[in-house]
Amino acid sequence: SVTEEGGETPVLTDQEKADAIASKLTLKASYGVDFTLPTEATWEVVSGTGIEIVDGVAKVTKAETEQTVVLKATVKVNDKVATKEFTVVVESLNQAAMTVAEVLALVDDASVKVVAKVVAIYARGYVVADNTGNVLVYFGSSFSQDFNIGDVVLVEGTKGTFNKGVQIASPTVTASTETVELTETAPKELTAADLDAYASSTVVTVELVKLTGKLTISNNKYYNVAIDGTSKQGSIAYPLTGLVDSNLNGKNVVVTGYVFSVSGGRYVNIVAMSVTE
Repeated sequence: SVTEEGGETPVLTDQEKADAIASKLTLKASYGVDFTLPTEATWEVVSGTGIEIVDGVAKVTKAETEQTVVLKATVKVNDKVATKEFTVVVESLNQAAMTVAEVLALVDDASVKVVAKVVAIYARGYVVADNTGNVLVYFGSSFSQDFNIGDVVLVEGTKGTFNKGVQIASPTVTASTETVELTETAPKELTAADLDAYASSTVVTVELVKLTGKLTISNNKYYNVAIDGTSKQGSIAYPLTGLVDSNLNGKNVVVTGYVFSVSGGRYVNIVAMSVTE
């Protein structure tokens, strides 16, 4: 008979564990907004100005010029300690704004600064646009609407991707005095093939659409629109209060808004601007 000897998993010392944890810590090269520090370590500012650490969050204060800050992470495993230092740049107040197209081309977690116009609103954030494209500004359940459609805003945050859709995450949004003139475009009228294409795509382009189909409202929070020819459905994501009349349940409706992501492999999410019979 043949026997195989399995190798034993090496037992790491506490120092080796601490060193391993520290070696895996990462930060970005530059920041323009507050950011959460990895919780595996305790953090301190070694040198520089522009970052203050409060309850595990690096609070960023911009100046007229870029600031360089050295942060130190300390990892403890019992009484053994490992440290790692990071040099990061705090972006300046004069950091040039980028276009929406430039935002879309960034890698995830890159800092974003863009001036754009609010074109749609839902209970989780905004869709903003310039003449190079549209992008979702995602706040989540903490969203409080401070701006209206047509307002021009300065959005700062980080570029992220969720459910195939690009978004600006952890955003700060302030009023801008700049002018953004948009070229008016007609909404894309979605077919069954379009819904299938969104579901199978790797990235969903945020675009103005019109979807006609049967509305089903369930649990007063799911608003799905079915059309013939596909199992994929449109989903009205977190509509603002009063946007969807509950009497439309079970009826054919026309939804106009911005498609922005796909969830569950079959629900094409839309920030709705109008829902009518």
